[in-house]
Amino acid sequence: MVFSYIGMVSQEVKVGNKTNINITLKEDVSSLDEIVVVGYGTQKRGSLTAAISTVSDKEILKAPTMGISNIIGARVAGISAVQASGQPGADNASLSIRGQSGIIYVIDGIRRSASDFNGLDPNEIESVSVLKDASATAVYGVKGANGVILVTTKRGSNKKPAVSFSANFGFKQPTVDLEWAPYTTAMKLYNEASATDGKWENIVPESTIAAWEHAYATGNYGPYNDYFPQVDWWNETMKNFGFQQNYNLNVRGGTERMAYFASVGYLNDGDIYDIKKQAEFDPRFYYKRYNWRTNFDFNITKSTKLSVNIAGKMGYRNQPGARDPQNDNYLGLALSGSPNEFPIKYSDGEWGATRDGGGSSIANYENRGQRQYKSFQGFYDVILNQNLDMITKGLSVKATISYNTSS
Repeated sequence: MVFSYIGMVSQEVKVGNKTNINITLKEDVSSLDEIVVVGYGTQKRGSLTAAISTVSDKEILKAPTMGISNIIGARVAGISAVQASGQPGADNASLSIRGQSGIIYVIDGIRRSASDFNGLDPNEIESVSVLKDASATAVYGVKGANGVILVTTKRGSNKKPAVSFSANFGFKQPTVDLEWAPYTTAMKLYNEASATDGKWENIVPESTIAAWEHAYATGNYGPYNDYFPQVDWWNETMKNFGFQQNYNLNVRGGTERMAYFASVGYLNDGDIYDIKKQAEFDPRFYYKRYNWRTNFDFNITKSTKLSVNIAGKMGYRNQPGARDPQNDNYLGLALSGSPNEFPIKYSDGEWGATRDGGGSSIANYENRGQRQYKSFQGFYDVILNQNLDMITKGLSVKATISYNTSS
């Protein structure tokens, strides 16, 4: 059993056959000395009065997802995360702090966009601080009124080179397995409703119902049956599992004159749609992302420090070429398809379809090409920090040049 309390050191006790357990928790002094990144620098948590939450790299890497917005939304109190899509590459959450959107994102002292934040590899992050109230965000003025998220990436230190490699493999699956009523039951209920409304012209003939009952009894039905099609579009469209892979290799170290951190990462996020790769094109849902980062710190003199940060990402988001009328609502096609109007394919090899030529989600996915969205972002920062303690203790001046490129 684990006993814990905010500001106290947790204790773990084996219960065994004990009926009475006396526990005295000690104050966690180390947490009070923890350094927290704030809007104007750093501060010890013990002297912090503003509403600031911090998530360390260890907590970030415990999460089972590689989307940093989803991680922060699950780890920080006061943040709401709304994920409107599960599509690979388009599954980032929209964040709001205390009910307010329009958050400012600052990465290594440079203001970035929400897209830049979502494109970060969690393995590159040292910590994330969330500034929530007016006293914490005052330094950002009126633009910081809705909250600020500060990201500090990893940097080198005066130590021997340390190489780290991580590999993560996960899977995802549908949360429900839908079940459908037999076609004969649906026809009988439809007849009852039509009779109740007095719409006798809509009544399904008893001969049709009897023919389907005989088909069910003899097994003469199925997704490729010309005369008695029975298609479970949900199971035909969905796989049991989708897979995700993430790999990262980084090295950090340095000397008294120079410190460095370098990282490369690869993400391959698959999906649960059971779409087949074709000979001429690949309509499958997936997202591949390549991340890279190098952070250099040069101690030019004892009071002058030059930092050079080079980072970027390249992403490939792939999906079928078909455009659904409901704004690419691919899930709707799997849910609304008629299970008994036509088969997936007829015995002559032709695709099944409604009278207007639509209705088949599988034909839409696998026979209308592919769409691939390619993105590139590069970030190049040069920061010169001059310590002026010789004039006034704690005084310093900083000059920053930042250049971004994207396509």
